[in-house]
Amino acid sequence: MLATDPSVISPITDRLHEITGLLAVFVYLVSVLLTRWFKIAKQSRNLLEAQILAVDSRLQTDVEANRQDVAPLREQLQKSRSNFFQGKWWSWSGLSRFFFWSQNNENACWKAVHEVERQLASHLAPDELVKVNLIKYGPQLRALKSDSAKALAEAIADELKLYPGNVELRRRLVAEATAITYEQRDNSFIMLMEWQNKAMWLILTACILIILAEILGGHIFLFVAGAAGGLLSRLARSLESQNTPSDYGASWTTLFLSPLTGALSAWFGVALITLLTQPKIGVLGHVFDLVQWNTPTNVPTAAVAVVLGFAERWFGSLADAVQKQAQKQSDQMSNETSAPQQQA
Repeated sequence: MLATDPSVISPITDRLHEITGLLAVFVYLVSVLLTRWFKIAKQSRNLLEAQILAVDSRLQTDVEANRQDVAPLREQLQKSRSNFFQGKWWSWSGLSRFFFWSQNNENACWKAVHEVERQLASHLAPDELVKVNLIKYGPQLRALKSDSAKALAEAIADELKLYPGNVELRRRLVAEATAITYEQRDNSFIMLMEWQNKAMWLILTACILIILAEILGGHIFLFVAGAAGGLLSRLARSLESQNTPSDYGASWTTLFLSPLTGALSAWFGVALITLLTQPKIGVLGHVFDLVQWNTPTNVPTAAVAVVLGFAERWFGSLADAVQKQAQKQSDQMSNETSAPQQQA
């Protein structure tokens, strides 16, 4: 049998580990992009398209017969729809929507649709429909808890007490109620979309850091163990959760970030534990002596890496320990420097 030279096999194994790590990060990033598009973006776009169709239907049914002044509103609505849904998926606009969603396109289109709905209120007919809309908006305005919304809700309540009432005034009240209600929703939607964009930037940055750390420092298994711990943490919380969030996909971002946070926490956390257990430092004592940086696949090291990914606060505690030790040594050096001066 031919003897195998470890000096030849070791570089090959390290190279395979690097390639495996890079491939894993790439697959994870692609899975995030696909999930983000088909589970978040597509749902948001489908909801927007359904709302456009619903408003267009109202423009035909909730106004007086043969009203020609609503035709510009229908044209404005269709223009917003065509601008938003233009381009095939393989075109530059389609690819940019996939890779760089959301770019505030949904926000702009929602605002355009809501503006059409606000103007639609001035054309509502018959009078009973105007009254129904007033009754509907009263509780919604009170729930907003803003001064303008409360004042408008009181004005609506006073107007509903009158009979038969001023129809034109009621239409104006419906228009203002529509504007205030949708302004609150649009602002919330904009904040959620901004968080989506920030979360995607964090995901890309975390993936780049993992790739650089794996190439320069190795130990890909620590990243895997930490990512598994982060995923286990999110799975446990999902099982214990009693409510299903409806937040335009904002809750998905925590699912995306948890494995990456766990991977980075495990890699750097094991490095910190190895540092803090050194005899010259000895901050952690002998509790973590079995955790070794150079043996990432050993059971103690792997177990600690999983726990670091599962419990994010562990890494914060380790960082605090390093900071306290550095401060302690700084104080000692300062005291040693000042002692001779006082004696002199």
